[in-house]
Amino acid sequence: MVTFVGRLDDMDSHTCRATKILILNFNGAKDTLNCIKSLKLDSLVSDDQIIVVDNASTDGSVELIQSEFPRLQVTVNDANLGYAGGMNSAISRVLREDIKAILILNNDTIVHAGVLDVLNQTLEQFDDVGIVGPALLEMGSDRIQSLGIDIDWMRCHSLGRHSGRRHSELPGQIEDVDYVCGCAMLVRREVFERVGLFPSNFFMYSEDTDLCLRAANAGFRVVCDSRAVVEHARGSTVDRYPSLREFYSTRNRFLVMKRHGSICQFVAFSIRATLFDLPQFCLVVVGKRRPFSIAYSRTAGVFAGLKQSLLESRIR
Repeated sequence: MVTFVGRLDDMDSHTCRATKILILNFNGAKDTLNCIKSLKLDSLVSDDQIIVVDNASTDGSVELIQSEFPRLQVTVNDANLGYAGGMNSAISRVLREDIKAILILNNDTIVHAGVLDVLNQTLEQFDDVGIVGPALLEMGSDRIQSLGIDIDWMRCHSLGRHSGRRHSELPGQIEDVDYVCGCAMLVRREVFERVGLFPSNFFMYSEDTDLCLRAANAGFRVVCDSRAVVEHARGSTVDRYPSLREFYSTRNRFLVMKRHGSICQFVAFSIRATLFDLPQFCLVVVGKRRPFSIAYSRTAGVFAGLKQSLLESRIR
């Protein structure tokens, strides 16, 4: 379903201030500081709305952030809990407060003016919308990363809508999608209260997919509002840890397929991922003389995914 939209009405500032903004940081102070600065350009965003969630950084991130923004709240986890666990630690605390929604951000994002206003308006306008994401653009450009994401269930492959097109060439619209990227999503508090938080056992990757699919299964709509714009530097944190990226992104696709796909889709995906995709990937690694650890991590991810998916219950 696509809803075309035009002029924005003025939002009651109280509605925006009833939103908390969570930014996850792990050894990425520079990105986090830039993200905060972009948020603070918006007159509807106050310091007490922004919470930086630090996953036990060792690069002095906490001190740098507190030095530059002393009025911001910074919560520090005792260990690196990953994306899911790190965000969950803050979400569970924030839900004790009188808030209407939570804006979840990666630290490698730059938020354009009015994003909070636009996303909140969408929640206010459509009572059945539980999660809304903005248009995601490549950092420093007008090129679209995605206007929401669809899933090819036979391959468990994510397809970003309008990827590569110019954002300025498209009309403002609200589209129903399978999921929106967790690097920028506004979640109605009732979603967390009804379906729970991110799956902490995912650690990182696909936890946004799982949350959106659980929300949809519970009757909430998941949409992208292209009037709100966020720039995203893909992988600025995780690219420093390629083996972890390969392991968790591979393993968690199995978990998503088991939880949300049909039995036939899960079996077909498992056969393809194990007998075709994995050998092909390893040959590419060898041919391009990439580190063997990358192939090892993909292999470990496949077998961990097969094993752990047996413990997952189907949701859909």
